[in-house]
Amino acid sequence: MDSRPVPWFAPKVSPALNTIVRNLGHRVDKSKGDVLYETGSMFERLMYVQSGTAARAVLMPGFEDTPFFVLLALQGSLIGCVETLYSKDSVMRRQWAVNNCEVLTIPKEILLKLADHEPSWHKELAGYNAATTLADRIGLMVTREGDPHQRLGSFIYAYCSRSGLPIDEELRDEKKDWLALPSFPPRKLIGQVIGCETSLIDKVVEDWQNEGSLKKIHRNALMRRTKLCEYFYWLQRFI
Repeated sequence: MDSRPVPWFAPKVSPALNTIVRNLGHRVDKSKGDVLYETGSMFERLMYVQSGTAARAVLMPGFEDTPFFVLLALQGSLIGCVETLYSKDSVMRRQWAVNNCEVLTIPKEILLKLADHEPSWHKELAGYNAATTLADRIGLMVTREGDPHQRLGSFIYAYCSRSGLPIDEELRDEKKDWLALPSFPPRKLIGQVIGCETSLIDKVVEDWQNEGSLKKIHRNALMRRTKLCEYFYWLQRFI
């Protein structure tokens, strides 16, 4: 599992657990917007995100159409009945496909039986929900403490880091002036994650462009290394 938490993102599983889930999981292809799992589902299953992006949100009574505490899961993360693997949890949650996703499903009972015979797998599964909760809480602190620029800058770093890009190495490379950014989820979803209206996100992007910290070349977004470093160092106080 990831050695350090990344705010707003589910952890990536270890190579050993990755292999087990990929060998035993049943492949299911999901389209954008499809519900992947909801609290109270008849069959409790874990799902491994093979490709694409999934989202998980808390549902408040009376506000079922408004997602709260949105967490994203990228390739290599677990979703599904994570919260009830080793404990009871009555919080209502919904998980859905942000874009076209390929997930591998495995019944909860099968994975737990296998973990009973391998202490390292048991330890990782038992700690996965705690690690996910920690990512949630760090994201909440960043949202509360940061202004819109700091929140969006932190999200960009977190997304790059969790996507498997060598962002830490690139930030240390003083020979680089500009860093290429990946394609991000929709602005509305980013706003739900970091607690910003889309109009505020647009304003932050405009500010960065006006000050020369962000530019686009043939639909590819580039950000100044020193600017992203600024948000990286600010984020370290929470990690």
